[in-house]
This record gives sequence, structure tokens and C-alpha cells, in this order.
Amino acid sequence: MGGALTALEPDLTQAVLNVTGMNYSTLLRRSSDSGQYLETPGFGLYTNYKNQIERPLILSLMQLMWDRGEANGYAQHMTDDPLPNTPPHRVLLQLAYGDHQVSNLAAENEARTIGAQVETPSLDPGRHWDVDPFLGIPSISSYPYSGSAAMVYYDGGPLGFDGDQDCTDENTNPQHGTAPAPLIELPPNPVSVYGCDPHSYPRRSLDGVTHDATWLQPNGFIDQCVDPGPVARPCYSNGYTGP
Repeated sequence: MGGALTALEPDLTQAVLNVTGMNYSTLLRRSSDSGQYLETPGFGLYTNYKNQIERPLILSLMQLMWDRGEANGYAQHMTDDPLPNTPPHRVLLQLAYGDHQVSNLAAENEARTIGAQVETPSLDPGRHWDVDPFLGIPSISSYPYSGSAAMVYYDGGPLGFDGDQDCTDENTNPQHGTAPAPLIELPPNPVSVYGCDPHSYPRRSLDGVTHDATWLQPNGFIDQCVDPGPVARPCYSNGYTGP
């Protein structure tokens, strides 16, 4: 809802969206939360529409209603083409790498639409799922960055990394880190294969909080995430410090 709120908000110019994504019809089937909506006996969507060919059409029709309340219906006016009686807004998108609930694919759709640029370096080699990462999303070329919109990934470490947060799989074995999400329209289940849900990691990380604090200033900006020295690195969370 934050994307819609930002576009409609007349009383602010800076915003941080910590749970990012739009096109709910795209996001839903990739979310670990989808079971309660799609598969609940009696009233779940899949329970009542068993023909798999019909399901994408139904979700597309539902999207026409969701557009009235989610970022998908407002993203064109979120930053530099404001709605009447609202100011331009500057937006920071904070992505939890491999988010189990809100697909990074949906977040990158939002970034393209609002004209965001991506933090550099963005992810460690091999972490992004695409052979041509960030298609249509330009890299930030100089810092401190104070453009209209930025997208930053916060990586909590690969599967097996013993981080600040842990979870348990279906056999109650402790799991750590997060694997890349599936490329197809399925949620990242089970935990034993895809690791812990990093959904809340950005807002708990030093890198994320630092970006919040600087971006929300009147003349807000973000800097690169760096090692203890001046060497730029991707932004991390969950106690991860890189490979």
C-alpha cells in the first residue's frame, strides 16, 4: 500500500518503501503467503477454479480492482509526474534479496515504472537470477545519490550462512541464509531448499537503517555501502559481510 500512499500524499516529498512490489496478480503466485488465498478448502481460488488455464485470466481481471488500492495503479505518478495538488516524491525502494513474501521480480517492475536507479555494486556475482540483471534499470553512477528514486538490495547471505536470524524447516532442522527464488510462478518453499524468509531483513540491518536516515532528510541522499575501509560493496543484512 505504501506505493499508492506515496503517490497520493500531499504532505511529504521523501519516502522509503521497505516492502516493495507491484502487480499483485504477478506477486501473489510467487508469495509464500499465497496458500491461504489460493488453496484454502471451500473458498480458495484454486479450489473453485481447477482449470489452470483459467487462473491467469482470473487474476488479471482481479488486478483491475487491485489497481485502485496498490502501487500498480499509481506508480506512473509516484515520482516525477505527480497527481494534482501533490508534490513530486523521491522514493527509496529497499529489497530483501530472495524475499519469500514479496517477489523481487515484482519489486523490479516497480523500480522500472518509477524510474529508479539501482545501487552499485548491487549484488555479489551469481546472486541475481537473470543473465542480464536489472534490464531497464540504470545503475547509480555517482554518490552521494539524490535522484528521484533508488532501488537497493539487502542480501542476508546464501543458503547455509549462519546469520543473526534463523528458521526451521519442516523437519525442525535449523536453516540459515536465503537461496535464489524460483524462476517460475511458485513460492520459495520448502525452507530446506530456499532457506529463511528475509522479508524483514532490510529494516533490521545497519545498511538499511543508514539509508533510511539519510534519504528521509529534507535534502535526502544515499551513499554506497562500504567495508570498514573505503571499498564499496553490495548492501548486506542478517549479519552477512560478504563471500
